Amino acid sequence: NNLRICTVAQNVRNRTKLIGTSSKYRGVSYRKRYNLWRAAITYNYKTIEKSFKTEIEAAIMYDKWAKEFFGDFANLNFKDSTPAL
Repeated sequence: NNLRICTVAQNVRNRTKLIGTSSKYRGVSYRKRYNLWRAAITYNYKTIEKSFKTEIEAAIMYDKWAKEFFGDFANLNFKDSTPAL
């Protein structure tokens, strides 16, 4: 009753973030060499990335990309509301 039809790729997007990464947010990592936070997402075998001064800015950008590319199947960092900067 509460299941939805999806592909394997869509279902895999519901995984939580990897353990042992530098950020507590999905799709965000710290670039020590540049002292910046990196938001990255892969769509259609292409990686899109951008650097930010704060971890939260990078997480917000990841959420924006995830909504745009994956729609209802996006696994967001901020499910309820986006924090104010």
